[in-house]
Amino acid sequence: MTEDDGMGKPREMTAKRIYFAMLCSSPVLGIFFYLGRPDQGFGAWASAGVAVLVASNSWEMRRHLAFWVAAALVVIIQIPIVVLVPWGAKGINGRALFPLAILNGALSYGLLRLADWFISAKSKAVSRD
Repeated sequence: MTEDDGMGKPREMTAKRIYFAMLCSSPVLGIFFYLGRPDQGFGAWASAGVAVLVASNSWEMRRHLAFWVAAALVVIIQIPIVVLVPWGAKGINGRALFPLAILNGALSYGLLRLADWFISAKSKAVSRD
């Protein structure tokens, strides 16, 4: 998957970027460990990693308010996932949560693409005037 970073070079979704996103979101895991909820912490860590990864994929839009609104919505979407999924329950493993992770990532990516569409539509309207 490649994205244009606004400088003419394609951005690739590499393992390095995924590791970096998980590293950036690791303080979330530490907070939940401190609070005594490591089971919920792993879910929060994964959700935060998805949010960081999706936001970094659209980082070229960071100068627009629509990007930050969409990024905030992505974070708000993560909260029910962390709170409502019974992370410590027996039988809840990576395979069981994979469909939820795909839906989460697709919804997050879709929100940021919607912001991108809004930004481009707004810039086209301004350029016509």
